Amino acid sequence: PDSIGDAKAAKLHVDKGLAIARRLAEREPRRLDVRRQLYLTLDNASSFYNTQGLRDQSIPMTEEGVRAAAETLRLFPNDMDAKRDSARSHYVLGFTYLRSRDHLEQGKAEMKASLEAWKTVLAGAPDDKITLQELAKCNNSLGSVSFQAQDYGKAREHFGEALRLNRIISVRFPGNEEPLAFALGQVATVASVRNDFPEALKMFGEQLELRKAVHERQP
Repeated sequence: PDSIGDAKAAKLHVDKGLAIARRLAEREPRRLDVRRQLYLTLDNASSFYNTQGLRDQSIPMTEEGVRAAAETLRLFPNDMDAKRDSARSHYVLGFTYLRSRDHLEQGKAEMKASLEAWKTVLAGAPDDKITLQELAKCNNSLGSVSFQAQDYGKAREHFGEALRLNRIISVRFPGNEEPLAFALGQVATVASVRNDFPEALKMFGEQLELRKAVHERQP
């Protein structure tokens, strides 16, 4: 079928692009744009392999992406894009690991590394919306892992931090209510499991009111 041919052609294109990016990085290892392009190409290649069901091949690329981003940050420690790339690379690898039961601890470690890296980014750009969102995303992922492990105290800690960050985002950047509503639901769910029904009712009630307000503003 044509779709199979298209997939093969796309894979050849992805592999060729990655080979070029690697060669350029070898030739000019101290050029920021070349180093960042290597990381971005690895990230795209890993994502492509994942969508093709080739996870065993995508994981080494994701791991290489973490190393590439870390080396770029070592060479350019004050570059904000390099800091973001490094933080994002840890998240992607953590998420990839967490999808496999065999890499749960590595996944948690990478998520924590991403969390700390995004905190560093936030210190240099305290009003950056994307950084706030990424921090909330990291906390939500760690909260989900803790919840699945029945560590409800740790889950409440991470979900609570995600909620705090989403409240900040919704105030500074109006129109981002859905992530806030989701965060309220996560805290409420943990509260109900812990038999903290006053907090569960409060969070579910606020979530309901928020979604009603969003619905009423829609044309």
